[in-house]
Amino acid sequence: MTQIDDFLDGDIKGAAALMRSLASESRLEILCRLQESERSVGELAQVCGLSQSSMSQQLKLLKDAGLVEGRRDRQTIYYAVKSREVAAVLETLHRLYCARDEQAGDLRDAAP
Repeated sequence: MTQIDDFLDGDIKGAAALMRSLASESRLEILCRLQESERSVGELAQVCGLSQSSMSQQLKLLKDAGLVEGRRDRQTIYYAVKSREVAAVLETLHRLYCARDEQAGDLRDAAP
């Protein structure tokens, strides 16, 4: 059995659902921010430049997909990444798209 066969026999529907959730720039940024630390709706809305209403809608989609979870503290709900798969995909995306920019910056800084 090949790696592809293993993948196809595995949870391909779950993988496709995860990728659909990550296909939105807003949701991808939200998940990246939540990877850093848990945050409230208001905090997320501010750092992502979205209205609280829009942020709440995006968080509901992510929560329904099982990617984030909420923790209530009095009247405020704090969200965090729930899924190991999301964390692994975000780390991979960071290595592919962000780390190379950081490495290029390091090389530029080291140039005479």
